[in-house]
Amino acid sequence: MNENGTYTWTDNADGSPGDIHEWMAKGLIAEQNGTQSDATGDGTVSNFTVNDTAKFRELTGYNLVHTGDLTYITDDNGNPPPASETDQLNAAWQMFDLGKGVQDIENPGGGDTDLSYDDLKNAALGVKDSFSKQGESTSTIDSLMDAIDEMKKDQQAVTA
Repeated sequence: MNENGTYTWTDNADGSPGDIHEWMAKGLIAEQNGTQSDATGDGTVSNFTVNDTAKFRELTGYNLVHTGDLTYITDDNGNPPPASETDQLNAAWQMFDLGKGVQDIENPGGGDTDLSYDDLKNAALGVKDSFSKQGESTSTIDSLMDAIDEMKKDQQAVTA
């Protein structure tokens, strides 16, 4: 992992072609460096920025990887998270995806911009409302909202 949150792939030093696993890893790294969302559901694809994926990682401790129509949440070794963390990670994913979708609707064709903490908080409120209407517990999204508030305070303290 590079200092800016992107990943670098180094081809085989001897110039030999990689095996299928190396090509898959190289593709996943390329996708991670330019993660995409079809958050609007209309085929419009917006890129999550490196800062967006860094915020997801800070919030959850996991990497967000989107390839084609599939989204993966992995640890640093490419492993899926344990089942015990699925609810929190699904809520976080819904929040990020909704935040990007709202951004696309409010600024169509406006390019790829970072999701702000306020964007994420507003999206979290939307996810919480959806959970509530479906009779699901909102404690997971409440915890994520508290964590976003803490992340925002930490960022403000750094820039002050």
